[in-house]
Amino acid sequence: MAKPSPLKAMQAYEAVKQEVLSGRLAPGEWIDVNAMASALAISITTVRLALYKLAGEELVEGHPRQGFFMRPLTESTLQDLFAVREAR
Repeated sequence: MAKPSPLKAMQAYEAVKQEVLSGRLAPGEWIDVNAMASALAISITTVRLALYKLAGEELVEGHPRQGFFMRPLTESTLQDLFAVREAR
């Protein structure tokens, strides 16, 4: 299976990241990789690669044989979010 070109991989990563940060997915919700790939008109492999990168940034969680999930909101996450909003 061929890897996506660096430009396509970066565009896919940005599109998937925007989808994750949009708020349309609830904390703890399972991310349907097939539906996301279809909606973004990119391959499933490219979406998975982007989600692995986002998991490394702690925006999503990857679970073996289960898939990817939105990170649940914790008290410290909420405090961080409010701190960022107050700084603006």
